[in-house]
Amino acid sequence: MEIQVGAERITGRARTATGEERVRLWPVMTKVFPTYARYAKETDREIPVVVIERTADR
Repeated sequence: MEIQVGAERITGRARTATGEERVRLWPVMTKVFPTYARYAKETDREIPVVVIERTADR
């Protein structure tokens, strides 16, 4: 996959965080975007945390 952050394009692989990694990353995500935490309280499903691992630069 490819994302763009500002002028930088990043090529990578996306995967869903699980287990301890998700537990560690969830507070980071909710600090950046508090709406995630509010939405999580309103649903029964687990909100996925997607990790993008850089594979190459263009």
